[in-house]
Amino acid sequence: MIISKTPYRVSFFGGGTDYPNWYENNIKGGKTICCSINKYSYIVLKKLPNAFNYNYRIRYYKREEVNKINNIKHPTIRNLYKYFNVKEKLDLVHFSDLPAATGIGSSSAFTTGLINAINKMYNLKLSKNSIFKLAIDIEQNYNKENIGSQDQVISTVGGFKTINFKKNKINILNLDKYRKNLSKIQENSILIYSGIQRESSTVTADLVSKISKKKNIYSELLNLTTEAERMLKSREFNIKQFGELLSYSWSLKKRTSDFITNDKINNLCNICLKNGAYGVKLLGAGYGGFILVVANQRVITKIKLSLKKHYIFPLNVTYKGTQIIHGNN
Repeated sequence: MIISKTPYRVSFFGGGTDYPNWYENNIKGGKTICCSINKYSYIVLKKLPNAFNYNYRIRYYKREEVNKINNIKHPTIRNLYKYFNVKEKLDLVHFSDLPAATGIGSSSAFTTGLINAINKMYNLKLSKNSIFKLAIDIEQNYNKENIGSQDQVISTVGGFKTINFKKNKINILNLDKYRKNLSKIQENSILIYSGIQRESSTVTADLVSKISKKKNIYSELLNLTTEAERMLKSREFNIKQFGELLSYSWSLKKRTSDFITNDKINNLCNICLKNGAYGVKLLGAGYGGFILVVANQRVITKIKLSLKKHYIFPLNVTYKGTQIIHGNN
């Protein structure tokens, strides 16, 4: 039995510039600042005894029992089993700490976690770089999803990173060493669940189709990411300025697609800002999921009182990416 544990992510800046439609066609490429958090996707993978009259049992929010890989409905599982030319009968179970389709990179955490589990089961000795590159390839080219490239990277390597994207090249800058500044961010950040789960495909399809028409916005998002990176490295790091930059970035992101936000999201963001938050942004593609809030402790207390019915938890960075927590074949 193999068990992989893969972190979800929080993206601070640059979301959208990690889409190939942007970074493969612009000389400056793309850049994101993101971190992995201590909320996880778990995959249990083991060989299925011959006693069962099917070859593949799969349990996620659905249950599948099939004999042929081509009959597997879950696209990532189907395409990874085909990619690795799986011949054995396999049993797969997935469970997680947070709901899917909520902007925390759950689909990519699933993909990297499954690659890691297969890597361990068959002793393939894939490197971290190989894992996230394959995850990007599977999701973008095999599954044909409109999805960016940051989630696969950060769920694989973990920590607090700047990720630079150019055609055929991904460069990772480690921000983990700026622990004092990162501690300020963690101490002054919370995540609020909007209660809305959404399929990101509608949002991302619209967003990707408009990238060429929104070049000025994406260029500005890229510039803001560079400015945020400079802040994070500074000895004079100011959490208020960081939060304000986050909010400004969010105001730009809302202009990239009509499907990014809605009245409920806007209302939750406004409640946080009226209570004195430095900055807010919605995570992921948009329209639902988790809202990141940067505020001091006094304001965080006020926000929690104002939004008692909402699930709220602190931002806690984990410095490990996908890992095997049980590994006996």
